[in-house]
Formats: sequence, C-alpha cells, structure tokens
Amino acid sequence: MKVSARITILALLCLVASGTAQAQPAGSAPYEGLLRESDMRLFQFRDALKEQKPLPDFLYLRYRGREWNHVVFYDLDGKEALFRYRTDRFDDLAERKIRDLLPGQVYRLPIKFFGLIERRIVYPPGTPDFQRLLDSDAGRPAFEFLSAEPRQPDFIIY
Repeated sequence: MKVSARITILALLCLVASGTAQAQPAGSAPYEGLLRESDMRLFQFRDALKEQKPLPDFLYLRYRGREWNHVVFYDLDGKEALFRYRTDRFDDLAERKIRDLLPGQVYRLPIKFFGLIERRIVYPPGTPDFQRLLDSDAGRPAFEFLSAEPRQPDFIIY
C-alpha cells in the first residue's frame, strides 16, 4: 500500500511539473534578467562622451556597495560607475538615500554626470586630464546620486 501511494504521488508531481512547463508561451524570448542586452552600458556612455553625443537621462545598473562618499554601480560587462551620495563623511542625513539599496539589484538611475574619477581625484569635463582619461579608457564615470528606483520584472516568474 505504501509503494502504490508513493507511485501515485510521484505521478501527480510529474503531471503538475509538465503542466507548468507548458504554461510558458511557445516562442517567448528567453529570460535575460533585469539587466538587459539592450540597456546602455558604460562603454557606450564613454563613446557618447567622446563623440559629444547627447547623454541619456538615466541608466540601468546593478548596485555593488559603498566606496568613500560614493555608491558603486556596475553594468552587464562589470564596468563600474560611482554616484556621489554625500558631501563628506559627516553627512549623516545622506545615509537615508541609500539605506534600502540591495547588492545585485538592478536600479533605474537618473544621471547627472560631473566627471571621471581616478585615484580619488575628480576630473571634470573640459580639462586636459579628463580628455586624457577619456581617450585611454581609464578612470570611472562619476555622477551625482539623485535617486534609485528598483527595476521590476514585467512578468511573473514561477
């Protein structure tokens, strides 16, 4: 009796599993994750700076953590950008802006670009060092942290 009950339960589990596998629409695109191939990457942002094209209003990036007075985000290639969220280490009120950020989560970030950072020095656009860093692909882009809105999937994952 116990063996037949186990077989019945196993058969029901197989039916349920095959039913959920068929619930996916045929021909739907594979799941890319919340950071998509079509999202602008940081190397494309640098190219837009080099070619003096208009910059986007926002970027989709993953949160990594804090570094100095900045929060670090990265793109699909692993390239990092810094977002300044406080003026100095004594700015305790700024901690409220970033306390809910989760490492690995994708965020929609409105951007206000202010330069490239290398060795904790900010080089603003228009300076010779900025152009040198831009041409050599050195330094990390630096932005003002305005807000971060988590990107939600537009479908249910089950």
